Amino acid sequence: MKARMATKERRFESGRAARRALLGLACALLASTPAAADGPARGPEAATAAEPAARKVAWSAVREVFDPACALPDALALSGEGPWPAVQLVDEWRELAKLVAEPSVDDPDAPRCFGDLAREWTRAVDAKERERLFERMARAQPVLWKRLQPFASEVLADDALRRKKWTPDDDLVDDGCAFAMPLTLEGARAPYAKIDGSRLVQQAVVFMRADLVALKTAENDYPAYLRRPGSAYERIHPLAGSLIEGDDEAGRPFQALKVGFKSDLPWPFSHYECDLRVFNRFDTRGDFVCDVRAWNDGRDDDFVWLSGRDHYHEVRDARGEWQGTLVVRWFGFDLRGVPDTDSARRAGLRAGILCLKREAELLQRAHSGPPRLLGGALPSAPVRGWR
Repeated sequence: MKARMATKERRFESGRAARRALLGLACALLASTPAAADGPARGPEAATAAEPAARKVAWSAVREVFDPACALPDALALSGEGPWPAVQLVDEWRELAKLVAEPSVDDPDAPRCFGDLAREWTRAVDAKERERLFERMARAQPVLWKRLQPFASEVLADDALRRKKWTPDDDLVDDGCAFAMPLTLEGARAPYAKIDGSRLVQQAVVFMRADLVALKTAENDYPAYLRRPGSAYERIHPLAGSLIEGDDEAGRPFQALKVGFKSDLPWPFSHYECDLRVFNRFDTRGDFVCDVRAWNDGRDDDFVWLSGRDHYHEVRDARGEWQGTLVVRWFGFDLRGVPDTDSARRAGLRAGILCLKREAELLQRAHSGPPRLLGGALPSAPVRGWR
């Protein structure tokens, strides 16, 4: 087991340093939807191998990279733990991303969907205007606002991400990430039926003012992971020759990929390694999702388990104009022999998805054309850092 006691003393700051070492786990909750590389890699850590072509495979061959039976179940129960809203974020935001209410008789121009709220949020010049925006929607659309209110401010307020000293260790009201009550693997099918240790799956929602091509381009820039706030990676890279693609039994496209990484741990531990598998697909409801799972979860491996799923929804306003992408993330893990905590798991989820949000939005601002929408195909984005 690599996550073992160090043979000589290694000193780290206590508390936050330990969480920083663990939060690298969720930075690896990522997806890869490859295309030919369209430019040089950013920064000094350029790819070490040329962009490999994806191998076309039949659906029956997907298991050589990712066995769909090992993905998280499609539905998980609420755990009953913690002070967060008892809401199934996947179901709630799948509807809220698209729901447009009828205009209010008293105020027909008031926001009547989440897309309207996201658009008007950028036009508000200060906190008072944003508060008035919320109050206006609450008066004009009380039923819709009751559902949005537990999350709206945390999802839209993201000023913290533009501060130089931002760190994902801190759970801030203006970091753009809203958590709900954790889910549980209790009662789940194999391979999750007999998990020892933590069985909680954290869930959070984030709104990105970026299309899925920008999001995936940022996600697939593996050399950049080493430079992200809170990163504890010693290495992370996609494995050359592992990229496959095809169509499932219903004709829906998929892509799968292997990623390897090694990450530091605080003293008295050494490090852990991960054989991460990534699976981009459309689910049975036609929604674009990305599954990840650690394949090194045997009795002598570093992980008891690690799994996650991102659910993506394009957001438009009531006029049909694109505003961004909603991402609901499920994520959980348990490192064997390491006293990780649920706060560390939430910090990890926060680190991965908020670093992704910052980078995707930068790429979107640099994009001069219209938003690149799904249209039933997987988004095309280069993968960097092959070995």
